[in-house]
Order: sequence, then structure tokens, then C-alpha cells
Amino acid sequence: MYMRAGEDAARDMARNAEADITNPNENKKEKMEILAKTLVNISCEVKPGDRVLVEYDNIEEAGDLAALIVREIYKNGGIPFAEIRDLQMEQELVRGCTREQLAARRIWESSRLREMDGCICLKSSEEPEGWETVPMTRRELYLSLYQKRIQDIRSQKTRWVTLFLPNRRNQEYFGGNSWELLDYYCNACNINYKRLRKAMKSLVKYMNRTSQVHITGPGTDLSFSIEGMNAIPCAGEHNMPDGEVYTAPVIDSAEGWICFNVPTVYRGRILEHVTLHFHRGKVTDIHADGGFPEKEDFLNDPGAVCLGEFALGLNPVIDRPLIDSLFDEKAGGSFHLALGNAYANADNGSRSQIHWDLVCLQTPQWGGGEISFDGVKIRQDGRFQIEELLCCNPENLI
Repeated sequence: MYMRAGEDAARDMARNAEADITNPNENKKEKMEILAKTLVNISCEVKPGDRVLVEYDNIEEAGDLAALIVREIYKNGGIPFAEIRDLQMEQELVRGCTREQLAARRIWESSRLREMDGCICLKSSEEPEGWETVPMTRRELYLSLYQKRIQDIRSQKTRWVTLFLPNRRNQEYFGGNSWELLDYYCNACNINYKRLRKAMKSLVKYMNRTSQVHITGPGTDLSFSIEGMNAIPCAGEHNMPDGEVYTAPVIDSAEGWICFNVPTVYRGRILEHVTLHFHRGKVTDIHADGGFPEKEDFLNDPGAVCLGEFALGLNPVIDRPLIDSLFDEKAGGSFHLALGNAYANADNGSRSQIHWDLVCLQTPQWGGGEISFDGVKIRQDGRFQIEELLCCNPENLI
């Protein structure tokens, strides 16, 4: 009987695998329908009469997903609005922008957002071709006077969620074909957020009573305090995919050094093995494979050299990065630190125009490592070790 059950299961798996290969479009549609339901029902909690803006970049897959989201909003009795953002046009608008133009555009955009109850943004994490030719002064002006302020209005006035769809760079790093990447991405988004949210409560409670954090691993021996800082759970409310609990280090407390093993993007360039040295909470040295030519300017930026975030990743599906920090930082068995601006609900006083997330995976295949809270080893090689946090290990979140 046992053998027969095993044979039947094997046949079912083979049939499912064949279906995945022969009907990828059907499978893709099903995964994206689930994702649309997650964005509308879990992230934005759309109710009858809610006005919801669906804003999407003109990139592959975004239009199809946006259409499914609109249908789901209608099913909930909501009122959908939609806008497509042309990335090439956005680039030209930034190339010649002025303070006056950005102020007028901000007023126009904010007046529209204030009429919305929800906002679902489908974005590209890749800068459009030619973006590097736009003067840095214009890009910084656009970021500070328009983009950041619109994000603030969106987060304050609406129930919002942002999803960065996979791009060419992600595909090159991931390997395989585009369907395999989209399947991995959708699976990471479509996790059991109810179960995750419940498990996170234990970690939040533990972090809120923790003073000292000590992280060790290859090229890493870093200590800092999180005493008195709020721990914030993220389980599908604002970013997709999701799965992290974040706080912020006490601003002058970081001491030691750390090497991040997940590649990152800085000003359009991919950097590997970014290594930071800290003293009294500030970065005193920074380097990466192949060099870091912006080092002098970076170290002279008083906001950029301070830590604005510390977080533990819990997503049980994500086990390999895509060189997309908002995706990679959610990986189960990872942690990340952010240089620059702190979040308002975990505010350590760090202020900067940047918020640069740097991710380290501590699973065995990525070199392992330990995290201790107040001298107690809570995580070893990416797995939680103490009884009250075992619920946060991947097998308990699927």
C-alpha cells in the first residue's frame, strides 16, 4: 500500500511538472491571479466604495497584472483608477526638470493621491536605458523635491503597496528562463501571510526587549544596540514580496566590521562584497570588489555614514537573491542593514537622502554566520535556535 501511494504521488508530480512545461501560460495566469488577490485583499484591504489607483510602469508583465488587479478591485466593490508610467518619458522629464516644474507637478500629483483610499504600484527596479546620461544634479533634485515627497503623501494618505517586477538584470543573475524567474517571484509573493504575521509576533516581542546585537560570520564581527527602538513586522502590507522584522540601531552604537555577501546596486553599478568598518556608529571605511570610487564623497556625507535600519528576513520561499534589495532583503536566513535615512516608526535620528539596503545571507551555502541578542545565540547559519523563535524557521511558515 505504501509503495502504491508513493508511485501514485510520483505520477502526480510528473504530470504536474509536465503541465508546468507544456502550459506555462496557464500556470503563469494562475500565479498572477493569486498575486492580484494578495495585493488587493491583504495589502490594500479594498472595501466597497474604495477608490484605488493602480499605477504601473510600461514593462513586461505589468500590464497583465494591472488588468487582473482592476478586476479584483471591481469584485470587492471598489472603484479602480489606472495610470501607466512611461519610463523613457519620465527620464526626459527629469533631464530638464526645474524646482518650479517639480513643485507644480507635485501639487498636481498630490491632489490626485489625496482622493484615493488605496494605491497599488507596479514598478521596474531597473533604471531605463540612458538614465546615466541624466545629470546627477537633476536626478537628486527629482528625488528630493518630487519622488520622496510623493512617496510620503502616498504612505500617509492611502493604504498602499509597491511591487518591483523582475527585470533583465534579475534574469541574468537568476539564470533559467523567464517563466522560471516569474514562477519563483510569484511564489515568493504568494506566501501564507496570516501564518507569517502570527510567527512574527514572537520575534517582535524578543527584539523589543533586546539591548545588544552581535553579528559574526565570514568577514564580519559587528556589534550595536537596539535598546529602546521599536521592532516593526512586515507581512504583506506595503511591499511585495514581504517578510521581515525591522528596527534601527542606536545611532552611535555600531562597532566593528561587516562584509555583505549579496550583490547590491549603487548609482546604477553592481557592487559585490561591500565591506564597512564602524566606529561610534559611523562608517570609517568602505570598500567593495573592484573598488568604490565614490568613497571620499560617501564618507563625507554625515547622513549616509550612519545606520538607519537593521532587519531580519523571514520569507520562506526566497533562498537566492536577484540583485534587487527589496526582494533580497526578505530572504529567509538573511539580515540587512541600511545606511542613511531611518523610518519614522523605528526612528533613531539618522537623516539622509539615501536609504541603502545591504543584505547578507547566513545560510550554509552562503557561508553561514551567527546572530546573538544580549549574549544569547538566537540564529545560527540562518536558522533560529531558541524555542520561542522556532516558529520563524521556513518549514513553519509554508
